[in-house]
Amino acid sequence: MCKTAIEIELEKVFMEQNVEREYIKCLKYKFCSYNKKLKRLILSKFMKHITDENSLALFDEDIFEIYKTIIETYVVFLNKINSKYFNFNNEMQKNLSGIKSLLESQVGFFCENSNTEINPIYTEKKIIVTKYIDNIYKDIEKITENIDYNVEMEEAKEYFVNLAINIIMGSYKRNLVQCFDDINDSENRKEVSNFKEVLEEEREILTSIIKLQVKALEDLCVSEKEKEDIKFLLKPIVEMYQQTGKSFDMLNDKFKTLYLNLERDFESDKIAIQEAIYECFKDISLPKSDMKEEVLNIINKYLDDIKNGIVNEEKDEINSFNEYIQNTFILSENVKKIFLDISMYIKNQETLYKNTEVYDIIYGIYESINIKVDNIKEKEEELYKFKEKLLSDFNNTLENLSNMKFKFDENELYISLKENVDIEKIKSFIQVKPIFKDIKKSYTIYIKKIDDFIKNTILFEISTFQEIIYYSVVRLRNNKNEKVTNLAIYIDEKESYIEKALESMEIYAIKPLPHNMFNAKEHEVLLAEKNDDFAKGEIIKVINYGYRVKDKGVIKRATVIAAK
Repeated sequence: MCKTAIEIELEKVFMEQNVEREYIKCLKYKFCSYNKKLKRLILSKFMKHITDENSLALFDEDIFEIYKTIIETYVVFLNKINSKYFNFNNEMQKNLSGIKSLLESQVGFFCENSNTEINPIYTEKKIIVTKYIDNIYKDIEKITENIDYNVEMEEAKEYFVNLAINIIMGSYKRNLVQCFDDINDSENRKEVSNFKEVLEEEREILTSIIKLQVKALEDLCVSEKEKEDIKFLLKPIVEMYQQTGKSFDMLNDKFKTLYLNLERDFESDKIAIQEAIYECFKDISLPKSDMKEEVLNIINKYLDDIKNGIVNEEKDEINSFNEYIQNTFILSENVKKIFLDISMYIKNQETLYKNTEVYDIIYGIYESINIKVDNIKEKEEELYKFKEKLLSDFNNTLENLSNMKFKFDENELYISLKENVDIEKIKSFIQVKPIFKDIKKSYTIYIKKIDDFIKNTILFEISTFQEIIYYSVVRLRNNKNEKVTNLAIYIDEKESYIEKALESMEIYAIKPLPHNMFNAKEHEVLLAEKNDDFAKGEIIKVINYGYRVKDKGVIKRATVIAAK
């Protein structure tokens, strides 16, 4: 199981406090964590010597690059001469054919015996170098196995640094010299010599072509075009010969140094590596005599962080509750307003309806709407009183908690933690969540009241409003009096406003259509009747819409008439 941040922090304090052996373990841990940086440093120093300009390491690469350049120039020449662009006389073609055959032979030899992208000597050298670098790395990792835990604490850091330097530098020097020996052994020198001999032969061939064949070919030209073509054809070979001449002379000089003594001066490396090791211990101080105050500060900060985290969580939760409650009241206000708009509309037009045969129906709608408004208002006021008291209680609880100080026996806890850092024991001092138990219980009850208000007051009144539309408003729609039909249209329009108000609270209507099959999860059968136009179980009419809430599912089923 991973340790927590406070466990690591406390263990570090106690590690540096009591036992000398623990202090040295801390040095060991720090060095082990610094290994990667040391390895990178040693690798860079090691490779600096391996790639010394007088070593075989660069010599083999230079030979290969020059030889590869020559062969690639041959390939360019052969590609050009094989093109149909040139049209030389017979004598010219005979001479060019001889050069062509010779160079094709050289290219074929090179491609057959050496991949043009892989240097065999360099590949062997890389294997050797990797082996000795691995040896050094293994010795670095074994350093901490040789620590003497009986060393005086005041001398421990210096002792450890010197031990690390001696082991690293001893391994470094030994492996570097052995690496040189292996890279420059007789087999590798023989391989390099073979490459050098092949390169010398190639230089002789090039010299022959440049000094003999170029002049002969120019003499055989019978036209200016042939002279221009032969210059164009031979130009890359001539230029390459000139460019590689100096490099070839330098290689000959370098080859003479391969048998020199391979000893090197490593003092500069020792200083750099020593500085790197000191760097990794710079933030480790000798243990203090008493860390009690530091430990208690860590504990109090940890407990405060837990307390503040819980306070913030509770604040977020109460904010979420409040938002839900506030949105519920907004929904309630919107529904009341829609109902009051209908009531006011009827009231303003009352004299126009009195002489119609449907006045009693319209007046019934008017009274029903007003009763709905009164019912919603009554329940709303009751809920609002609970809300204010609950919010006040919760804020007082949060304020008291924020100011709360933790009490514990400092000496007893300190002594206990020195023996074993028990995070659960520290946590036991913060009994915060029980403080919220009663107030959260009250809030849970209140949220249930809000849910009940939505379902059994708001949605109930909307459902009975839909019944008014189904049984009463339907009788107004086809009336001959325009004012009456306008009222029906107005009420239908207000019904769509109610649906939008519900959707703002993520409450969505369940509106089954005729011929939909009855679904017990979403539909409730108000009446089952025989109807030849509908199959058994099909919905004939919808009396009241049902409702579902996002993330909660169906909270009220639609009431329907279904076929039996």
